Amino acid sequence: MLIFFVISVTVKVLAIITGISMYARYADCDPLLSGKVAHSDQVVPYYVMDVGGSILGLPGLFIAGVFAAALSTLSTNLLNLSTTIYTDLLSGFVSKSISERNVSYILKLIVAVVGIVDCGLVLIVGKFGGILQFGISLLGITYGTLLGLFTLGMVFPIANKQGALCGGIAGIIFSSCMVLGNLWYKFHGTLPDYPKPVSTRGCNFTTPLLIETRNYHGGEMPVAFFRISFWYYPFYGCLVVLVVGLFVSFVTRKPNSTPRPELISPMFQFLLPQKHLQRSASYRRSEVALKITAHATEDQ
Repeated sequence: MLIFFVISVTVKVLAIITGISMYARYADCDPLLSGKVAHSDQVVPYYVMDVGGSILGLPGLFIAGVFAAALSTLSTNLLNLSTTIYTDLLSGFVSKSISERNVSYILKLIVAVVGIVDCGLVLIVGKFGGILQFGISLLGITYGTLLGLFTLGMVFPIANKQGALCGGIAGIIFSSCMVLGNLWYKFHGTLPDYPKPVSTRGCNFTTPLLIETRNYHGGEMPVAFFRISFWYYPFYGCLVVLVVGLFVSFVTRKPNSTPRPELISPMFQFLLPQKHLQRSASYRRSEVALKITAHATEDQ
């Protein structure tokens, strides 16, 4: 977990540094406004060619890395998705005596169908602000709810199954309305993205060039609920789960209910009543635990 955290933070920091470097280089000569690239997704490859094009092999290494990462991620996701669909949805309708070969055929068919659907989504994903924003927005529907459920169960002793159920449903509904509403407005062009200010006054044009300016929709903007940045979707989803879950847990709690201290994170066990906290502190010393383990091993 620690290694994953360090690598993840390092990758994100490098991405931020790359974005800052590109903005510093192209703030006065935006490639998109000047017509050097047609879409914002092409700015990074253009930056690599502009800065490192003279270095032998660097552009090819960059493209190979992008494609390798994309293909490995895609293959892993297709495998996980096909296995999940078969295990959770189809296995109950399939005979238990089915052979492994037939199961592999079913999994391959699921992968093919999902791959075709993914290829179809490529045709419309550009209308939603780019593949990164579209993917993170859809994942935000479930990520916030899952984070809220785990936080509710590990931090708050008052939480119960009724609160978790109602909180999870409320989080899914809230996140779905927020995400799908935002995507709907983006698809119809009524919710444009406002990038940082850029210009073309620093470009060295040797031939006359007609530059089109960005004209944003001047009509009425959607309500603030649908203008929330996609980076905040998990946060708001988690917040809704916690608020609704705690409220329902408080209303439906039983007077004689006893929280299980072993289910609460050690960092938050101070929230437990004193009697439950004393009961949960019945841990043995490491020397005693080692002796018990050694005797159990000898008996085997």
